[in-house]
Amino acid sequence: MVQILIYIIAALQVGDIVTTYMCITSGKGAEANPVLRRLFDAIGLVPGMVLVKGAFIAGLLVYGPGFPVELLGLCAAAYAWVVVSNARVLFSGGADA
Repeated sequence: MVQILIYIIAALQVGDIVTTYMCITSGKGAEANPVLRRLFDAIGLVPGMVLVKGAFIAGLLVYGPGFPVELLGLCAAAYAWVVVSNARVLFSGGADA
């Protein structure tokens, strides 16, 4: 179950990259996280997302197997909410990504 949740979380990271990119580049949304927004302003949207999400996924693959299944499930639920929220912004006309 832990491995499945790790793969789900990794896939949701990719979903977050895609939906955030679409929200921001379409003008329908802006990055809601001020720290990430500053990073994106400094090094660019795509490099910033790849850096942050790549580091997160790498850490997840290395350390995730030691995490409790409940924590991984909570993380998966949180990132599912992020991706759904971004999709709602895309299809509803705008808000923060």
